[in-house]
Amino acid sequence: MNRLVPLKCKSCGIEAESGFSVSGQHVKQECRNCLTYIKFYKQEELPTIADIKARIFDLNDKDLKKVNDLKNKVEFEETAVPNKRFCEYWKLYLASRDGSSVSKQGELGL
Repeated sequence: MNRLVPLKCKSCGIEAESGFSVSGQHVKQECRNCLTYIKFYKQEELPTIADIKARIFDLNDKDLKKVNDLKNKVEFEETAVPNKRFCEYWKLYLASRDGSSVSKQGELGL
C-alpha cells in the first residue's frame, strides 16, 4: 500500500509511514521506530483530514463499525483544534494500516 507521508529515517534507517505529534502550535514529523524528530510541518503541507478519512475507510473495508471499534481501541479523541485533530486522525490511520499489513522488516504497518 502506498504511504501518505513516507519516511526514510536517517537515524535508524527504517523506511516507514511517518509519525506525527503536536508540539505547541506545530505538527512534528518523527520516526515511529526511534522517535527521532524529522521536521515541523505547516498545516497546508499535510494530507487533508478528508484524504485520511477516505484512506481509513478503505483500509477498514468500508465498514463503519470497524472504524468505530478502532476509534475506541486507540482512544480516539474528537477535537476542533486543527493540529490535534490531524494527529488524532493520523493515529487512527496508522492503527488501520497496522491492522492490515506487515512490512518486510516485520514491523506492523511500517
